[in-house]
Amino acid sequence: MAEAAAWTAVFRQRVVSVHEHVRDARDRLVALDASFLQPLPGTGAQAKLAAFPARLDLLMGSLRAATPILNSALVYIEAAEILALHGGSANPWTPLPSVLNFTPRDAAVQLALARYQTARVWVLGALTMVECSRGHLATAIALFAANPAIPYRMPFVMKEYGTAHFALRDAVNMVEDALFEVTLSRQRITP
Repeated sequence: MAEAAAWTAVFRQRVVSVHEHVRDARDRLVALDASFLQPLPGTGAQAKLAAFPARLDLLMGSLRAATPILNSALVYIEAAEILALHGGSANPWTPLPSVLNFTPRDAAVQLALARYQTARVWVLGALTMVECSRGHLATAIALFAANPAIPYRMPFVMKEYGTAHFALRDAVNMVEDALFEVTLSRQRITP
């Protein structure tokens, strides 16, 4: 019984860590989403056009930084799952085959893990959408830098910029859904 209490205490700590990591990922993506919408500095079309490459580079760097944050949240979710499957087993060296094999006394852990499986899917989707956003933003950067003398390039650049922003909005929505699942898990597990 002492072993059961020990792994459950560690699992509770992991639940708190998962919640913090997913919340951090959400907060960073929301801030990045807001930076897509900020007006360019300067007055006049030429000043704004001159500031645009710096904005593109800043956004690309922020998107690159978002990937490890989402990966970290994913790793914490998976670590909590592994811990619970090993801890809930009669023999900690042999994990339970699935979430469905928990005993009734571990029903809260079972429900938390079911929500974590959903949260993992949302975080993986958010990772995909961040990569999609990076791809569209890289295309916008390449089109913008291709040849400044081409007058018709800006509609294509702005289309890619907008598509990158829409992909990021999808990532934000997915991480918010993951945070919802993780928050419900935390409420069931932690006092």
